[in-house]
Amino acid sequence: MGTRVYAFTYAGKPLFTNCPEGEQSLAFYGVLCAVASKVSTLLSEYTCKDELRYISAGDEHFVYLDRGPLCYFGIGPKGESPLMVYKILSYLHLQILSILTRGVERVLLKRPSYDVQNLLGGTQSILRNLVTSMDTPLSLLETRGYEALPLPADTRSKLSSFFTDFKSPNVLCCLMVVCHRVVVVTMSKSVTLSPSDIAIILIMVGGARALRQEESWTPICLPGFNDHRI
Repeated sequence: MGTRVYAFTYAGKPLFTNCPEGEQSLAFYGVLCAVASKVSTLLSEYTCKDELRYISAGDEHFVYLDRGPLCYFGIGPKGESPLMVYKILSYLHLQILSILTRGVERVLLKRPSYDVQNLLGGTQSILRNLVTSMDTPLSLLETRGYEALPLPADTRSKLSSFFTDFKSPNVLCCLMVVCHRVVVVTMSKSVTLSPSDIAIILIMVGGARALRQEESWTPICLPGFNDHRI
């Protein structure tokens, strides 16, 4: 198995993992919380700006990402850069925000023991797709951009004009994708989508079969655009 990831709340409530059910022990999440809390306490005695990033032991890196009341933990092989695992965890956080919005943080700050996992519903496949799709949308982890489908310039221009001419006050952005590659993207003048937002859309579509097989509507929060609303 490649990189193993765990998402949980600061109170130790599990949120997501790509590991088998047998490895989803509540005691394990409790240990992760205890380690993070202990290291945070030790570091605070020296500087308030430092935090636990990763630990190397044996043949693996243990990477930790703290995002307020949400915590992420990744285990990757020594041959894989800790920075890459850290970026995967960062994108996992953005993907979870695209489903729950940043409002989930306010809920957890008020009620730390709240079980957020139920709010994810049937989106586990989307989150797993993020972790496993290392050669498709996640290529932008290194390039900070998204992959475009090679097309003649005049063909891409015609497709772009088709979407641009379709004007509606309720449509802010149009995106055409083929096999994780962007064919064309058009936006209204008031909207700017970051590459990370577009990656979130690609990962969501790649992980949800229903979105690829039939006309569908689904709510989504794009953190780079507005992380508080769907």
